[in-house]
Amino acid sequence: MDVKNVKNVLRKEKHMNLTDLSGHCALITGATGGVGRSIVRTLAGQGAHIVIHYHQNREMAAQLKKEVEALGSKAFCVQADLASSGEVRQMAEEIERCFTPVDILVANAYIHLKRQPPLLQTPIEDYIEQYNGTVLQNLHLIHTFIPKLQQQGGGRYIGINTVASVNCLTTQAAYSTSKRALDGLLRTLAKEVAKDRILVNQILPGWVCTETEGKVNDAHYLPSLPLGHRGTAQDVANAVLFLASELSSYITGVQLPVCGGEIMPGM
Repeated sequence: MDVKNVKNVLRKEKHMNLTDLSGHCALITGATGGVGRSIVRTLAGQGAHIVIHYHQNREMAAQLKKEVEALGSKAFCVQADLASSGEVRQMAEEIERCFTPVDILVANAYIHLKRQPPLLQTPIEDYIEQYNGTVLQNLHLIHTFIPKLQQQGGGRYIGINTVASVNCLTTQAAYSTSKRALDGLLRTLAKEVAKDRILVNQILPGWVCTETEGKVNDAHYLPSLPLGHRGTAQDVANAVLFLASELSSYITGVQLPVCGGEIMPGM
């Protein structure tokens, strides 16, 4: 491309908002949690219509709906237990019947058990619960929504994973194992549906601050961060916006760490 054409392209892109999501509809699972709320507000702020999934917190879902509508986008609240394939199918049918087709799916919901014993003391039930709350939830979403994206001619699937899928810390065997399995699932999906113009990517947050987090002692965690401070839920939402927008139109199958340098994956 000669200099004149380069200038024309740059001039054209200067007047384009490549993060504009007008005309798109995003389903955010686990939308009422700290990270989920930031994702909802950020995508709605760029013009996307939003499906707000919740499991139990109906009140927060209703509040988010009002916030999205105040930003000028449409919103729809839907309840489902994502560990149930039947409820995920019902959720999809309800969205199709009452709202607008989803073309951006942000799989944010997850289960993190509070108990964290050493591997040899971790009961098998913990592995099963973490697998059901991580891998099976995504499988049910994939089996239900990916065929719809294929019919629609493309879309985005963004999995919110964690740095634990890479650093595999002690006393987190069940959690890390399920997240490592999720990585394999989404990498395989990315390869299989690329031909359908469906981009599949992951975000790996570290331990981020959320608006509902109480006072915590993070002094033991900060030394592991080259940037020297914890990130926020908004940092994760910004990464979601990048992967949902045209800025990432040639990116699929990646893990994007949002963790202040806690992990630096190599090829």
